[in-house]
Amino acid sequence: PSINRRISAMVYALWESTARVPAMYQENYDIAVRQFGAFIQDLKKVDEKVEALEQVLEINQAPYTPGRWPDWD
Repeated sequence: PSINRRISAMVYALWESTARVPAMYQENYDIAVRQFGAFIQDLKKVDEKVEALEQVLEINQAPYTPGRWPDWD
């Protein structure tokens, strides 16, 4: 299951519950933490590449694109 699926299943099952967290959900949480740790490193690399591309766009005075802040003087 995906990270989102694991976390969503836990939230749905445990919402408003006062019972102790079952071992199955704790294991799913631990797996999701490991998966997210690897994913966030890849995501940071992609973000660095996007920022570099945005700098090139600004240097070359490319038209505005959604999600990119224009240099405004």
